[in-house]
Amino acid sequence: IWGNGNKYIGDFVNGKMHGNGKYYWPDGSVYEGEYKLNIKSGKGKFKWPNNKEFIGEFVNGKPHGKGFLGVNGGEYHKSEFVEGKLLE
Repeated sequence: IWGNGNKYIGDFVNGKMHGNGKYYWPDGSVYEGEYKLNIKSGKGKFKWPNNKEFIGEFVNGKPHGKGFLGVNGGEYHKSEFVEGKLLE
């Protein structure tokens, strides 16, 4: 747990988040998935405080590419993000 209330549980390499892990923010956001040198990168799931979730690919720490967007425990729809922005 860091002083700002953020918490990470997972793999480290040379002191950096690398491999699989789960990161928690004080606002209730959670990311679970792959990290490469402290950056969300690869397959993962991000949950926002409003319980919306994206399951898919992450590039440079942001949702990027095709995946599924839905509400925790509800229906999921195919979606696509480009550099963290949802394409409508």
